[in-house]
Amino acid sequence: ESVESALTLADFVAFIDLYTAAGQQITNTSPYNQQADAVQLMTVFKAKGLEYEHVFLVQCEDEIWGSSARGNTNKLTLPVNLQPIRHAGANDDERLRLLFVAVTRAKYGLHLSSSRQQHSGKQSTRLKYFDEREVGSDQHAAMILPETSQLVSELDSDAPALELLQLDWRTKHTDSLADISLRNLLSERLDSYQLSPTHLVAFLDLEYAGPLRFFFGTILGIPEAPTLDGQYGTAVHETLEWIQHQVSESGFLPAQGDILQYFDQRIIAKKLPDGRAGIEIKRGHAALQAWLTERKHIFAIPAVVERSFKHEGIFVGPAHLSGRIDRLEIDEKNKQITVVDYKTGACYSSWKQDAKLHKYRLQLYCYKLLIESSRTYKGYTVPVGRLEFIEPDDKGNICTLDLSFDEQELEQTKQLLRVMWEHVNTVRIPDISRYPATLTGIKQFEQDLLNGTV
Repeated sequence: ESVESALTLADFVAFIDLYTAAGQQITNTSPYNQQADAVQLMTVFKAKGLEYEHVFLVQCEDEIWGSSARGNTNKLTLPVNLQPIRHAGANDDERLRLLFVAVTRAKYGLHLSSSRQQHSGKQSTRLKYFDEREVGSDQHAAMILPETSQLVSELDSDAPALELLQLDWRTKHTDSLADISLRNLLSERLDSYQLSPTHLVAFLDLEYAGPLRFFFGTILGIPEAPTLDGQYGTAVHETLEWIQHQVSESGFLPAQGDILQYFDQRIIAKKLPDGRAGIEIKRGHAALQAWLTERKHIFAIPAVVERSFKHEGIFVGPAHLSGRIDRLEIDEKNKQITVVDYKTGACYSSWKQDAKLHKYRLQLYCYKLLIESSRTYKGYTVPVGRLEFIEPDDKGNICTLDLSFDEQELEQTKQLLRVMWEHVNTVRIPDISRYPATLTGIKQFEQDLLNGTV
């Protein structure tokens, strides 16, 4: 059952209660968590009774571990007979016991770190339990520690920019792809992987980091926040799918008011930031009204919409293909299918030299391969593809763009799919640093992939 309203903390607690009542554990099946030497991130309470070869204890400052700590402090006075129920960390003795639990989890190496300043810029207070004293010119020693480990090493540098931290975090993941142990970790994911037209386009899209972003998001499975344009486009696709189903079932096009109301529901279900839903609804109304005026007749054509090819057993060489196509217009008499792809955003009236159009063209060729290689549509041919631009141009015109497929370009698409499949299954990220993020750069990158010179 789909959930149309926002989930709340109460829903999360109810979910946990259901697992508790059933006596089931909620497990993290990520290969990073399941690996024997995975890094464990946990609270001190969770660590009780456990031991690790190395323990890293962060933010060793009085504001976190000492008497200056805030957050869980309960200042209500309890009578003497009830004071034993005071939660951990309520007084100095409890905080010291908590710190003792933390530092005694280490078998061989204990790594303690602190910062001079808090996020607000306020000076941090040294943790009194370590008895840190000034022993030289701007040098301190933690006297409570063994003599060989007393000197506090200081790193005096500015924090890197957030963008650099993000890149560094991604690089640590992707640089490890050459590691055989990580490749083994990903083996289950790679064994079940199916290459889609969207994956191929993402792999070649130098404007958005191409192979690096593909591996990071698709193979490593690190999620990204959805974009506003992406959410809007999904709502438009869902609306057009609904229209086709209504026409196929009843033989009649829904009233425009009903269509716009359905679109509104799909936008609201996206949980957009405050104020954005109204903006996207206004945008969608203008686009759908203009498009329906010009193109509503296509819903009378026998068609299958949002067709998945996941279970069709489609291969191009070793590459196992999958994908979902917006619309298939089927001519059963002539055994022909026209493949249709809906597009939101800027529209085009001709196949000019443009990076975005190059990606659209590549998708249509992949869709042709999916259909003609499938079991369901065996014997059908796909002579033509079509782009349906839902939003009008600056003059209010609705554009469509037809593509007659070329055998030479189709063969090149097959080769690109094979080459990408090889890179994915050997977990190799091509170096794209020398290619400009332009149509020229993308085409040169594709040619070098085909030549094996990347």
